[in-house]
Amino acid sequence: MVTTNPPAVRRPLLPATASMAKHIEDEFGKLAAKGKMYEDVNGGYTKAAVDVTVLNSSLAGETATLQVTEDTRLYVPFTTEEIDEGAPEYEEFSLPHTMTFKRSSEGVWLLASDKADTGSGPAPSTQLT
Repeated sequence: MVTTNPPAVRRPLLPATASMAKHIEDEFGKLAAKGKMYEDVNGGYTKAAVDVTVLNSSLAGETATLQVTEDTRLYVPFTTEEIDEGAPEYEEFSLPHTMTFKRSSEGVWLLASDKADTGSGPAPSTQLT
């Protein structure tokens, strides 16, 4: 959502609780605005590559918890020549998340929360503070 050409997101992105779906919708709007700000300041991020690795999972009754790591590369608009001269091709970070899912009465797993552990430093470009 923070790139100069954000993906067209179909709602719902994935099954979520009503409160989480509202949170996601609000967050996507704010992230798109943040991406526009980056574009106005320095050209923005041209594209993103994101990989997610599941580290651990647990199940307690109707609640499932996943510990995952998000590995993201946000590409900057430098030319090949600028990169060859030492400019960075991308900004890269890894961010741990704890995701919680609740089972609905119909048996569907719904995303109930996604908490990113941004630590004590500045938040990555893809996170709101």
